[in-house]
Amino acid sequence: MISSLLLLLFLLPGLGLLSLPPAFGGEPKFKLPPPPDPTKHAISGRVLLPDGKALGDCVVRLWEASGEVSLETRTKANGEFSIPHNNCGKLTLEVIPELDKGCSQSLVENLPGDETRKLIVRLRHGHLVTGRVVAEEAASGLALGGLMRKKNATVLRGLKGLTIKVEPLDKGDDGRAHLYGSGGCETGRQGTFSMRLTSGKKKLTIYNELYPELVKAGSKEIIVDGDEHLGAIKLLPKKED
Repeated sequence: MISSLLLLLFLLPGLGLLSLPPAFGGEPKFKLPPPPDPTKHAISGRVLLPDGKALGDCVVRLWEASGEVSLETRTKANGEFSIPHNNCGKLTLEVIPELDKGCSQSLVENLPGDETRKLIVRLRHGHLVTGRVVAEEAASGLALGGLMRKKNATVLRGLKGLTIKVEPLDKGDDGRAHLYGSGGCETGRQGTFSMRLTSGKKKLTIYNELYPELVKAGSKEIIVDGDEHLGAIKLLPKKED
């Protein structure tokens, strides 16, 4: 069961709350990693399911906030991956399993961009969280059955292509929420979204780069303790200067 603690939709100056991959508005422009090069550094490792079995064909992304590094690959059948990269600032490794695997995403931040690192990412079970991002707009035309709509009536329009990011607001039962408590996805048709999240108190933020008439971002605090549908989350109109 997920209970909404606070619904706060507003303009966020600078969008500085979350570490985001470059080009977060719309589909991220991640590239395939270059061929192995012994003169370059690499982040490599293995992705495992909660039972310790290897997870193949899982999306793994490596990115640096400035956009200097923005790479994506998939794990091999044995769960292994390797992403060579040039010298850069701090890196973020994001592991994104398919929803049907039943696991939450994993986010490893502050990896050194001037070293080679190898790590094992063991995923955790996640609850299925769904919802829809919408905006109100004035209704037009006739309603069903030919009846006129009421004066000043509004309808909800689904917003496709928006980036949703989730960050933990507590440390989790074992203090490892910073590794397993995050998540993210992009809204699909009619503004719908689905992702798997671990239990705990979290902040869900919607980033908007596609609809200039609406605010740039909005956030909502939630508590995750089971599968749940969040319903419609409204993004507010931009205030006039």
